[in-house]
Amino acid sequence: MTAVATSTGRLSPEDLLSLPDLGRYEGLIDGELQERHMSVESSHTSWETSGQVRNYLTAHPLGWGFTTDCGLQIFPWRPKLVRFSDGGFYRKSRGPRPGHGHLKIAPDLVIEVVSPGDDAEDLETKVQDYLRAGVQMIWVAFPFTRTVAVYRLNGSVTRLQASETLEGEDVLPGFSTPVASLFLPPDEDEDDADADE
Repeated sequence: MTAVATSTGRLSPEDLLSLPDLGRYEGLIDGELQERHMSVESSHTSWETSGQVRNYLTAHPLGWGFTTDCGLQIFPWRPKLVRFSDGGFYRKSRGPRPGHGHLKIAPDLVIEVVSPGDDAEDLETKVQDYLRAGVQMIWVAFPFTRTVAVYRLNGSVTRLQASETLEGEDVLPGFSTPVASLFLPPDEDEDDADADE
């Protein structure tokens, strides 16, 4: 992640709300915006995964979904930390409709899509922050390996291959999709190279 330089110094979580294009950022850490760098593959996976959750919520109106421009200010041990995930879901039964500003109650589901430039340690820190905040389930999609890691609040982790199925479990009951459906199809040249080996 790359910090965004500002002429006004460090930003507060409230300052973010007046900035355009919030979907361009990973988060606000120590007063500095962390810029998002997504590849075509990562952007497609984010769009597809959020779209499938949106379609599910249209048929099963259990709550509200959100995308990359929704700030998550859900970290009471670090109140000025704001993270922007690639999408997620907040259950109606948890409380009233989210209001203005950043989401301040831990969502039930957070979606993260890994880009080529993402740092493994930063990703692990982000996942641990979400779990500590009380997020029930986190889907971390890896477009280049066509896999999804599912992290749960109880500490369990499942790694799914493209040939397997991603389930909504207790968070999105009845949601089910082939992992492969979240990613661009494999490059035909890669398939040809694999066949030649």
